[in-house]
Amino acid sequence: MEISSDFAWETDADGKFAFVSPRGALGYRAEDLVGHDPREILADPEKDDVSHSFKTRMAREDVTVWARRADGRIACLLVSCRPIGDTEGWTGARGVCRDVTEERERDAALARARARENLLAYIIRQIRDEIVPQHMMQTAADAIANALGATGCRICRLTDQGFKTEAESGTVPPRPVPPLERLADERERFNIEAEGWRLTTVATRDRRAVNGAVAVWRNCSGPAGAR
Repeated sequence: MEISSDFAWETDADGKFAFVSPRGALGYRAEDLVGHDPREILADPEKDDVSHSFKTRMAREDVTVWARRADGRIACLLVSCRPIGDTEGWTGARGVCRDVTEERERDAALARARARENLLAYIIRQIRDEIVPQHMMQTAADAIANALGATGCRICRLTDQGFKTEAESGTVPPRPVPPLERLADERERFNIEAEGWRLTTVATRDRRAVNGAVAVWRNCSGPAGAR
């Protein structure tokens, strides 16, 4: 246990740590944890019922637990545990936690990359299928809104008189696009949430100079658009 990257633990009948591997866990020393309730290191102890893993009455394997490190960062743990007892009944639990934060972050990054590739491929296919050049912008707006599950999309072109709407798709809120001049050379995007709408605006560039913008928004006032 002293050389393992995992950490072992045991809780007593009160559900508090009675033992933690000598190396400690998540940046805490073993002596900092012994005698404390495991919920103290959970990321959301009130909402997350996985604290039952530390006082389990049944064997469990690879339960996902989100915990908070000593420096405040969030960690993802896989917990395997078993109850312990004597002739009088349950006296606690013991188990092992494996830190899989890096693995989960890597998997999430790969999933996001695949999603971006799929979305981009879908949008490009839709534009290429449009044979009328004048309709390509509208096709692009429709494809972007559909691909992102957005309520609407607006594509703007930067002219001498400012940003001009080239295409629009979906339901348009009263003020879907704030002043696009906020897209300065050093700022690629901005997010705004107001009046039940969530808006993301991203600058488009040609030869490193801003030449337009794409805005997508979602109605988050209803249950389906909560986040």
